[in-house]
Amino acid sequence: MTDLEVDSDQPVKQLPSEYFRAAARFRALEAEATTPRVKQHLRTLIDEYEGLAGKVEEAGSDVCKSLFEHLVGRHRN
Repeated sequence: MTDLEVDSDQPVKQLPSEYFRAAARFRALEAEATTPRVKQHLRTLIDEYEGLAGKVEEAGSDVCKSLFEHLVGRHRN
């Protein structure tokens, strides 16, 4: 497995920036690809990694919001 592949048995622990960097690498490869099939495969990977980055950002935001609400709630009592 390369550093650009997702291991479905491993929990997702990467930062959104890591997914965005992987998508950027795929985008550079897509620009150099010569066959439609390879271009389409890379486009699929770009979309997947950008989607993962968005999910990680959203999850991180939810965790921060929950932590903030918990801390604010403790200090109000």
